[in-house]
Amino acid sequence: MPKGMVITVGVGRGIEHAIALSIRNAHPDFVVFLVTEQSEKTLERIEQEAQNLGLTLPPYECERVDDENDAESAYEAAVRAIRKLGEKGIQPSEITVDYTTGSKPMSAGALYAAITEGCADVVYVTGQRDENGRVISGTERFLTTAPNKLLARRIRSEAVRLFNAWQFAAAKQLLDEFLRPFPQNRLAQLFPELDGLRKLCVAYPAWDAFDHIAAKQAFDEVDKSVMETWSPDGQIARNKGWVNKLARKLQSNSLDERLCEELLVDLWANALRRLEEKRFVDAVARLYRLASPS
Repeated sequence: MPKGMVITVGVGRGIEHAIALSIRNAHPDFVVFLVTEQSEKTLERIEQEAQNLGLTLPPYECERVDDENDAESAYEAAVRAIRKLGEKGIQPSEITVDYTTGSKPMSAGALYAAITEGCADVVYVTGQRDENGRVISGTERFLTTAPNKLLARRIRSEAVRLFNAWQFAAAKQLLDEFLRPFPQNRLAQLFPELDGLRKLCVAYPAWDAFDHIAAKQAFDEVDKSVMETWSPDGQIARNKGWVNKLARKLQSNSLDERLCEELLVDLWANALRRLEEKRFVDAVARLYRLASPS
């Protein structure tokens, strides 16, 4: 598949060398340069440096950043650049964003666009610096990060907040939306923590609804190591054990076995959770069921 590249362009001395090296390192089929009115002149230096390195620049276009000091303006320009590559048949999963040069707001906007648009990689060229803070030619190193991993951290934080507030459906929806574009058979390898949390978001609502058999099946799909990651104190493992015990009893042919003390304890705990959530009607319904003789 064709590969694309979006590169922020500044005006500093020597940046053309780092940009040319970055292009050579990424091997894109098409480039969109993010430029300002002032930095557009840097393209001549980039072309000259590419010739010095024996590099033929791929076809390229420019996308203008209206205000180099406005991160939002830079973000919008970067999104336009990424979608411009899309019009040429280059998917975000094949696009690298280099945010090394240009103003800090330009870099911030380009980085955020790479994250929100699902680009393959973001690149920052670093190395030994001179007294003015510029990377010394010949010492460059390429620091490459997958934006999806950065976004996954934010998704993880929000999903955990929702999960801990017992908002399991909302947490699962958030995780589903993030994980949907990725191969479903590789989620456990790509994002083991998020995949495990999503499965827990199935197990706990089933338990809350007293569907212990469905909850057991969902708990069984969560890898033990992932469960330990989410609950180092072993609470989730204990919950799984409790649900498994209830599920076995409820599948018994004996009525006495199915109407067990554990089920009453489970109903009581469920009512207490509803009280904590201020869902008083639900709590009263569960307490009434607990006290009902039939």
